[in-house]
Amino acid sequence: MADAHGTYAGQPIEGHLVGGSVLALRSKTQPWPIDLRVANGRTTVHLHGTVADPLALAGARLRLALAGASLGSLSTLTGLALPDTPPYSLAGTLDFASHKIEVSDIEGRVGSSDLEGTLAVALGGPRPVLDATLQSRSVNLVDLGGFIGAKPGPKTPAAKADAGLLPNTPINVPRFRNADVHLSYRAGQIQGRSMPLDNLVAALDIVDGKVTVHPVAFGVGAGRIAITAKLDPTGRLLHTDAEVDFHSLDVARLMQATHTFTGAGTLSGSARLVGTGNSLAAIAADGDGVLLVGMAGGNLSAVLVDLSGLEFGNALLSALGLPKTTDITCMVGNFALQHGILRTRAFIIDTRQAIMGGTGKIDMRSNTIDLTLRTAPKHFSIGSLPGPIHISGPVRSPRILPSAQTVARAGIAGALAAIFPPLAALPTIQFGTTDHHRCDALLERARHEAPGTRPPLPQRPATGH
Repeated sequence: MADAHGTYAGQPIEGHLVGGSVLALRSKTQPWPIDLRVANGRTTVHLHGTVADPLALAGARLRLALAGASLGSLSTLTGLALPDTPPYSLAGTLDFASHKIEVSDIEGRVGSSDLEGTLAVALGGPRPVLDATLQSRSVNLVDLGGFIGAKPGPKTPAAKADAGLLPNTPINVPRFRNADVHLSYRAGQIQGRSMPLDNLVAALDIVDGKVTVHPVAFGVGAGRIAITAKLDPTGRLLHTDAEVDFHSLDVARLMQATHTFTGAGTLSGSARLVGTGNSLAAIAADGDGVLLVGMAGGNLSAVLVDLSGLEFGNALLSALGLPKTTDITCMVGNFALQHGILRTRAFIIDTRQAIMGGTGKIDMRSNTIDLTLRTAPKHFSIGSLPGPIHISGPVRSPRILPSAQTVARAGIAGALAAIFPPLAALPTIQFGTTDHHRCDALLERARHEAPGTRPPLPQRPATGH
């Protein structure tokens, strides 16, 4: 028996060991018993069981139990760069051999999420190599925030007040270089009344600091969101090349998450982002990319207010002369991101009352918007059309003003000509099999041009002479 007291990593540490006799260490027939308890700050470790040959580190039959305020606090004890998490309690079967430690039959909880699986750590190389196969029957995504550099747990009021569209939480780049990681994870159910996602499958590799995500995929009803990415550390920044594909997302499921609006139809599209920075917002502010989106069915007010996080949706609908619960027949959009500025190539919304087209830009560097919307009522009868609406200022609280430009007595045909871009600028999107017909009439209006193809990544202007 032995006891230890002291300080480790700035926290008090206490240890209590109960084992077999020293002479029994050399026994070939009698396993050596061990019962070790360690407390370091709020982290507790309990290891108990037997080792058949402790001098050779062979024949272990040990049970390991860990609990604490955050998995990140284990980094100093294990040497592995583990993410910050909510309080956890985990247990598993521990085995070890030369230069390798394995924990199998893992079970327990991290925050409100259950966790099970196996992991192995290979030592002796330039960096530890962690192989993990994990799964959850039910997971709360806020418990996983630390894995992407965010603080786990519910958003604070300060986070909600962030002026940008994308999170600016810094990503901890040095941690990527501390160990090589090969991770496979599956969640059968995603918790949350406000979460329209059903399940999650993720696979990623970190080798010499370079991260490959292939992919992270979410199920949404019969639809799917898939994210693939390559992240390459450059100093304390990450050079990122990421693609997102979303196909046949159930609009009704998305609307249920608002607890206010209902809808039907599907949402499909894709996006690509290439840039360098230390957060998602910084990468977009530096980045180039494309965004293609198409929506068949749904509710325009819910899209503007709830799904986008913008606060001016109802005021915009009022300025356009549309009801607050305007139903969408079809929406198609094609946007290009160039050096942090997102510009419209084509943006058209077809509702029961009118057809709208938009041109303009969003500056991801300053988080400002400069957009003009034009509306063509479907039931034109007064000889003139409303003038364009100009939206400008901070993306979270922009100004909505009538534009100086007007469309007077142009007639419906002239208004549609001003709204519709060439068909080549419209995105190629695979809608849900039962909803694509909703957009047929909208696309037919621009049939005078040849069909377009998926747009390439925009090229930055040359900076040399």
